[in-house]
Amino acid sequence: MKLRFEVDQADSFRRGIDRPKSIISIEVNPADIPEHVRSVIANHLVGIDVLQLFYHNGEVIKGYPIRELSYTSHEPKRIVANAGNLEALVEAVKENDHTIERIEQSFSRPVQFRMIDKPPKNEVDFLFISSQRPAQLQEVSEAIRQKRRICFECFLQDIQTSLNQLLHANSYLVYLLPIPPSTAQGRFYCEPVFAAGFLGRQVVAHSPTIVLNEKTGRILEATNLFQAVDLYLFHSGNRLDDLSILSWENNDWRIFPPEAIIDISNDALAKLTESRQTGCLGCARQTPTQGPRICPLCGLMFSGNGWDGIDGHWRARHEHVMPYETFWHSLCPAHRGS
Repeated sequence: MKLRFEVDQADSFRRGIDRPKSIISIEVNPADIPEHVRSVIANHLVGIDVLQLFYHNGEVIKGYPIRELSYTSHEPKRIVANAGNLEALVEAVKENDHTIERIEQSFSRPVQFRMIDKPPKNEVDFLFISSQRPAQLQEVSEAIRQKRRICFECFLQDIQTSLNQLLHANSYLVYLLPIPPSTAQGRFYCEPVFAAGFLGRQVVAHSPTIVLNEKTGRILEATNLFQAVDLYLFHSGNRLDDLSILSWENNDWRIFPPEAIIDISNDALAKLTESRQTGCLGCARQTPTQGPRICPLCGLMFSGNGWDGIDGHWRARHEHVMPYETFWHSLCPAHRGS
């Protein structure tokens, strides 16, 4: 079979090797490759492409620095090796794996609780996840990945062993309200807080993707990059230069390049046009038909295995793009789940 990856052309040039193309394919016989090496490469494979792994907001993503880009037509990022052979490819894959491991280990530290003696004033903004639910910790984990304010009761050990890495990776503050007389468990209020300087001002938000008005300092928070692009284009008007999309990376705000915003916007329009021709927006955006449902326009993942909440979400976020009834009736049976 073939394995397709990239070769560092600059490194090839330094070594006097003529490398006219950066993307190459090599022919390999899997039976001739040791099992542990096959396993290492297989974790990076999509088709014949050997892709880079990225760590973003608590999850490992194959081929894309952020999850939202996987729903666009942008090509995934392949592994970049120093030479065009299997040995160099394996070395590059292992280095990528070690980078991910180092990042994950940096988040594997105890959670520092902020003690409170009564519920916060904005308690109604927190989603309560009952300890009576059979998959409470899984639901908590999914809510953290969605950057939601959450409240739940559990043992302190669960926080420090099962949730600590995810909480740190998603920049959560954790408030502990003791439940007397127990000292082993409590009620936890968790909310994401992203705070860092940007262009001389402190920018604080509860979402890792925001639209910032650099002139007024006003912030519009988005659930994901697609929604941020919608807000950017809708609110820009004649003041396009005043607005910037910021994404939280490595404990700092990074500006999202305007040309990338245009690419994503054009891609969304192309996919929407394609969906009107094929009839199913889910098929056009290649969203999964199994597991949790994903909004084909903005990438929001819904809890559970159904579409609970899609009507309210669509009417609030995407009604201007396509009426909800049109969207729903256009879905194929596999994407609708019926």
